Amino acid sequence: MTDHHNESHTETVTQVIGAMQNQMDDSSTTLNKLAKIAMYSPFHFDRMFRSVTGVPPRQFLAALRIDRAKEYLATSDLPITEIGQRVGYSSFGTFSTRFAKLVGISPQKFRQHMDVCKERVRKHYENKREAVCPPSPSVGISGSVWAPDSFDGLICIGLFAKPIPMGTPKACTMVFQSGSFWLPPVADGTYYLLAAAFTWDEPLMEYFLPRNNLRGKAAGAIRVKEGQFFGDTRIFLRPPKAYDPPVLVSLPLLITRFLDEAERLPDDGNRQEAIGAI
Repeated sequence: MTDHHNESHTETVTQVIGAMQNQMDDSSTTLNKLAKIAMYSPFHFDRMFRSVTGVPPRQFLAALRIDRAKEYLATSDLPITEIGQRVGYSSFGTFSTRFAKLVGISPQKFRQHMDVCKERVRKHYENKREAVCPPSPSVGISGSVWAPDSFDGLICIGLFAKPIPMGTPKACTMVFQSGSFWLPPVADGTYYLLAAAFTWDEPLMEYFLPRNNLRGKAAGAIRVKEGQFFGDTRIFLRPPKAYDPPVLVSLPLLITRFLDEAERLPDDGNRQEAIGAI
């Protein structure tokens, strides 16, 4: 495909994503309706959308709905039932179940969790940055993550079942600089390696509603078979793009769990293996 076609497809997909965002309360949105906006057949639109974003259009729309719900929960006092309706869910039970599955925490707990402070992360970093990390074990998944030279902050890395950072990752870890990382062994299957990074100057709200943070993903899927992994596990962090799927997973929750586990364990070679499994 030529660069002109790539650019044209990206513009078309970005236009459709804008329409999705403007029709968030319309629960009747279908693939056919989205394809009409793009002026493509449903079949060709679905293929084009996947090639640009990495996920099917309906899955992307579902992620946008939950992302908008996170925004309402974090920035308003609206009742949770009304929030569900505003993002296209007529049933509170369906909305709550879907939210918990994709974010990793219920809407009620997400709103309560807003008092998490990133200063705890900074304190952990200051206490541990002089320590020498033990060598990566011979089992599990090893890789590398690369941020701009000027980056100073934390990098969250997760292994997910879908190419959208949603739900509880199969494995995750947190590092404070470019370089190598390690994740513990996981069951055989196909996974996607995704990362989100935050500078120390980032406002707290950015952790709950990632909009401007650096992010990245490994090229293609990671396949695990009989304890061995196959695929490119390098991640290059970059600024967000208009067609990036939203970051749904509750990063403050994962960070808190990571720190709880890291501070509970002795500072020895066993610690890296345990905290990688949160």
